[in-house]
Amino acid sequence: MLQLCRSLTTLTLLAALGGCSPALPTAAAGPDPLMALRERCPGGVSSDGDCCVKGQACGASCIAAEAVCSVGDAARREVVYSVQRVASPAELPKGAPAAGVYRVHLIDVGTGLAVLVQGHDFAMLFDGGSGDDKRGLSASGNNSRLLAYLWQVLGPSGPEACAPRGDGDVEAKDRPSVALDHVFLSHPHEDHGVFLDELLTCYEARHVWDVGVVNDAVFYRQFLEALAGETGATYHTVAAIPADRRVEVNGTTVTLPTSMIWQRFAEDDRVDLGQGAHLAVLHATAEDHGDDFNEYSLVLRVDLGDSSLLLMGDAEAGGRAAPSSPAKGTEGALLARYRAGEIDLDVDILQVGHHGSITSSRTEFLDAVSPSWALIGAGPKSYSGVVLPDQAVIDALGALSPKPRILRTDTHDAGCDSTDRVGTDEDRPGGCDNWVIEIASGP
Repeated sequence: MLQLCRSLTTLTLLAALGGCSPALPTAAAGPDPLMALRERCPGGVSSDGDCCVKGQACGASCIAAEAVCSVGDAARREVVYSVQRVASPAELPKGAPAAGVYRVHLIDVGTGLAVLVQGHDFAMLFDGGSGDDKRGLSASGNNSRLLAYLWQVLGPSGPEACAPRGDGDVEAKDRPSVALDHVFLSHPHEDHGVFLDELLTCYEARHVWDVGVVNDAVFYRQFLEALAGETGATYHTVAAIPADRRVEVNGTTVTLPTSMIWQRFAEDDRVDLGQGAHLAVLHATAEDHGDDFNEYSLVLRVDLGDSSLLLMGDAEAGGRAAPSSPAKGTEGALLARYRAGEIDLDVDILQVGHHGSITSSRTEFLDAVSPSWALIGAGPKSYSGVVLPDQAVIDALGALSPKPRILRTDTHDAGCDSTDRVGTDEDRPGGCDNWVIEIASGP
């Protein structure tokens, strides 16, 4: 487990046990949140984010600005994290990070999930969907918040229609397609995949990963139709590959061309992403769960240098129940493999399963993961009458020791405090509570 040491010179996680307070002050928006913190609190920051008295000794409550936190008698490699809430395009980091630096983006798409992971030599998208703001490409331009975000971060890409509305005066013209090395659809629900067809129109996807279980929904047919046009992509599925390469979705047949490589993948597969980065498939099932698509949700562990990320999608632990209930379903299976020493669940950053629903995030699972950061993609639309996240999950995360910092995309759903949110500025969910975690390993 990585423990948090707090200093206003750096925000540091050291790969060691014990001693350092885990909480982190809210980083100021802008290109240099650390400078803003130094100016606000020259004496250091308390575990509650309050300023300390200058010169106060390093201790459990306050860490002096120049204090060094003891981590034992052996040298430890440190990992430096900077965190920024982004509410406007101007605040987004442009282009790839430097070598040895990684970024994890939790994108505010309204009620849904989209996570972008970047290294200096790769880019990977895990999910891209929304349950309440499904606008995309139209005669008036690009209304998709996801595509507007990628336009700023990865660069302008694709046909004229891909230019985003609402983010300044963008010249309408065709542009070369920018590559996305890996695009994952964790499972076929529209709040995870409704934007992916148009993403494939605007970007060049080199590898597309999908469980391969058919949902007879329009978005899934459109996703496959767009994929069929990506002849240079490699398509990966858990499900078996039909001999005729035909997939039927609600009476419509989509044929994937023979020029496209189509491969199967499975649990325990490892994928090299780029320099110092790889992922492991922890859960991928081809068992028949009918139309309970959450049961198919992919779970990935992503290692980024000396940091790690667990992507859960909508993986569950059973029905709606208190977090103290036993973990069943996918979480139960992962815990059994973890306790048998087959996989490692202990990570630094957790994408909280199923938008923070109490169908996921059992206490015993959270204890095993022991994250320092918890990412929740959520919005105002209700799921079967419940608006997520459930407070019980927030409380369960807050009861962990050390306590993770929770980053949520729904904080300003009632009203955005930015007049230039990412994407269109109309009063619709999304675009306001994006989060960027930048990760750099020390010497």
